[in-house]
Amino acid sequence: MKLLPLNVSLRKETGKGAARRTRAAKQIPGVIYGISGSSTLNVKEVDFRALMRAKGDATVLVEINDETGKKHLSVLQAIQRDPITDRFLHVDFHEVSEKEAMHATLPIHIKGEAFGVKNEKGLLECVTHKIDVACLPKDLPEFIELDVSNLHVGEAIHVKDLPKLNGVKYMQNEAVVVVSCIGADMKEVEEPAPAVEAEAKAEGEAAAPADAEKTEKKEKADKKA
Repeated sequence: MKLLPLNVSLRKETGKGAARRTRAAKQIPGVIYGISGSSTLNVKEVDFRALMRAKGDATVLVEINDETGKKHLSVLQAIQRDPITDRFLHVDFHEVSEKEAMHATLPIHIKGEAFGVKNEKGLLECVTHKIDVACLPKDLPEFIELDVSNLHVGEAIHVKDLPKLNGVKYMQNEAVVVVSCIGADMKEVEEPAPAVEAEAKAEGEAAAPADAEKTEKKEKADKKA
């Protein structure tokens, strides 16, 4: 478990105007919800950027400290960013209990070079990049490390094959493929038939009833003769 501290100030004002004033003061409006209810807050941009740098792509717990001295154990739930400036616009935190199981999504880190890639001219295909887990906060790993060194061409690693971690339960179906090693030839995609062929086929199918009708008329004419 990795725990990162973050100082915040509780916010009483709500609405777009209050949010604009908060951002103008180089702070980020946010909310924390969970076991203690819901509270709005502000966090300094510089502090939140430092938190994100320390976090990286890992899943971590955040200890939120407000000006009243209260501490809130939480996870970062959602981030809103400006699509043009990339500036943080809003952050959501979910408060969790030390004594209750929590749900989190963890990144999967691939370790090693697959045998099939190294010796059998295969290609490693990562199908699942993140995995949902349930555990107590104290048992929360930052990520799931998956060693693919022994993976041969034609083989796959499923959720059921992921490393067993103390107190951590994988929530996805055991049959879901996480990573596989495929032959290089399997990566080739067969090009679709030219549209002309499809049109010709359609014309041929349409022509068949017309030809049959002509034949039927000819047979009737022969009988009359």
